[in-house]
Amino acid sequence: MKYLITGNHACANRGDAAILRGLLHFLDNQPDITYEFSSRHPDSASFFLQKKAQTDTLYQHRKTHRITIWQKIYWRLQPYYLVLLITLFDNKPREIKRWLPGYMRRQVEQLAAYDAVIQVGGSFFVDIYGTIQFEDALCAIAAGKPLYLAGHSIGPFNGRAYRIFSQFIFKHTSWCGLREQLSASRAAQAAISLNNPVIGADTAWLVPTPTIPPDKTNTIAITVRDITPFCQRLGISQQEYETALAMLADSLISQNYQVTFYSTCTGIDGYANDDRMVAWRIRNLCQQLPLPDVEMRELNDVELGMQLASCRLTVATRLHSAIISMNFGTAAIAINYEHKSAGIYTDMGLASYAFDMAAVKNGQVVQAVSQALAGEQLDATFAHAVQQQRNTAQRFMADMLKHSLELSGCK
Repeated sequence: MKYLITGNHACANRGDAAILRGLLHFLDNQPDITYEFSSRHPDSASFFLQKKAQTDTLYQHRKTHRITIWQKIYWRLQPYYLVLLITLFDNKPREIKRWLPGYMRRQVEQLAAYDAVIQVGGSFFVDIYGTIQFEDALCAIAAGKPLYLAGHSIGPFNGRAYRIFSQFIFKHTSWCGLREQLSASRAAQAAISLNNPVIGADTAWLVPTPTIPPDKTNTIAITVRDITPFCQRLGISQQEYETALAMLADSLISQNYQVTFYSTCTGIDGYANDDRMVAWRIRNLCQQLPLPDVEMRELNDVELGMQLASCRLTVATRLHSAIISMNFGTAAIAINYEHKSAGIYTDMGLASYAFDMAAVKNGQVVQAVSQALAGEQLDATFAHAVQQQRNTAQRFMADMLKHSLELSGCK
């Protein structure tokens, strides 16, 4: 079996790197499996993973054809055309191919070299990111290739065009592998049907970790991000968020902890988000001395995990900084800006360690962090939950491959 692994946004986002690294590590240990993987930013993906990444040709075409006013108008109108196509050919999805734009037809033709397509997980199919996120999946369906979603959070589903796309794509997937139950509930509430839904786990749990962890220090790790795209939905501004995180850092420093800001996303290879700049702004708001440190190095996801492994606790806005931290042996409190963190923590039995933005805004998180640090069973509680997620991820991926082999007629 030969798979094409698509959907990797950028390994400059170390969460994307961990998701892909865990998946590739699992596949590397399976017999008679070959694969190639693409990324929107193949250079940084190849650098961080030390494996050759292909260029995501769909993304590359969109990126290089947004110059003239006519091209911009085209991209504004294209989603409506695709909505018309998938509405007309809902029951005959392979008939869509001949009507697709040229760059998508070329992608469909290239898929002839593969037996199936795996769309890597993460919070990829979210209304705020638009219908453009469905292009890889649409091409796989048009090519008649089995499409496997490996460890996704999906939704919300606001907007008519987005709901139509969601209904079509999730109806025609061969394996709708979710990483938490809450996404399945959100889909049901939005009347989005899922073909062959399976609740599994994030593939980042499959990243190997050291047998002997490093010694713990008195450091509290904090990860942050630009929440501007979500501010209206969350009811908190970027400035309010940064002020609240500065108050948290000051509180920890006053308790004689060292605070270090680590970044899951950096601007390497032209990636649009750099969490280090948000961290620097928060640092400048802090009053307590010594001021927090900001890690500025370009660490890969494993190197980041090793840094977090030596910390006493991680307070994570980015979900995958929490997952990486927990996978490498350090408990993590999650700040939810999407339902994905709440869903995963609930499935892990750790819902009391995940907080929404209202708790950040009113200072409840400061108290929760202090209580967590005072708890005697914190590490043991998290270690048990993490091992369950690892086991679930292993079974989840094994079942996905079994389904794929059976569907293809291989034994």
